[in-house]
Amino acid sequence: MPLEKNQNISPYFDDYNANSNYYKVLFKPGVSVQTREINQLQTMLQAQVERFGDNIFKSGTILSGINFSYLPNYSYIKINDTQGDGQPVVPSGYKNYFIKSDLNLTARIVNYYDGLESKAPDLNTLYLQYTNSSDADTTNSNATYTKFVPGQVLTIFDQNYPLFDVNVNGGGLGFANSDSVVILSAIIVSGNTAAFANGETLTSSASGFPKATIVSINTTAIANKTIIGIKPRSTDLANSAANSSSWTLVANNNVVGGTSGATANLISFIGSGAKGLVTTDSQGIVQSITLSSVGQDYTYLPYITIKPANT
Repeated sequence: MPLEKNQNISPYFDDYNANSNYYKVLFKPGVSVQTREINQLQTMLQAQVERFGDNIFKSGTILSGINFSYLPNYSYIKINDTQGDGQPVVPSGYKNYFIKSDLNLTARIVNYYDGLESKAPDLNTLYLQYTNSSDADTTNSNATYTKFVPGQVLTIFDQNYPLFDVNVNGGGLGFANSDSVVILSAIIVSGNTAAFANGETLTSSASGFPKATIVSINTTAIANKTIIGIKPRSTDLANSAANSSSWTLVANNNVVGGTSGATANLISFIGSGAKGLVTTDSQGIVQSITLSSVGQDYTYLPYITIKPANT
């Protein structure tokens, strides 16, 4: 610890000042060394050792400037043993993620307790810190909520909105581990001249290429804009010469519906960066798709399919 005694007095004259950011004292040949310089050098080295030591901790180290933070209301919810996708819940895997209701009431999961429905009331428990209040409940006199309500279906998410996993519902036949996973983000369009239709081909109006098939349309999630889920055309997936440029539309270009004739401006994509790998069995049945990169900003689910290497 630093010495309390003032050494910037006669006969020491140690006027070292840490704010000057000096790290070295240089001596000139043939010039007498001053008492002040020797004492400053000692203080300088001592200050460097102290700054290093202040950032090295071990068990039992006393830290200054630290206070306890109390949560007077430790909110929690009890959840069932099974997720919405049929998989068992994993409370330990949810810690530090966020959870929200369909009215956008959001909380951070700060802790958990493992339980079972068969041991009620000792169910799986998630401890929460609420971060906001809900949107207005239009079905209940525009009421707002500050806590989750029993019976609600809740969504756990990362604020970066990566993809967590891919569920394979029916593994097909004849695939291979060398096949490519195609993750095609949904798009946001505006300025529609007419309503788009599910199942029609969406094309860049500038060149007539690339092309994709519409699989979903959402006109309510974003005011004055339309979210369109798209997938590659089957003919492109089966074409050995086709690649991502065959179905990846271009932002800031107009797109046109092949059946409806509707046109709109493609504003942006919802999510990017996710990549996956296929795992099959000896019969070419897809067992799983592993995400090698989870990407980010997938607030609307992309369409995931496979482009076979052997067409």
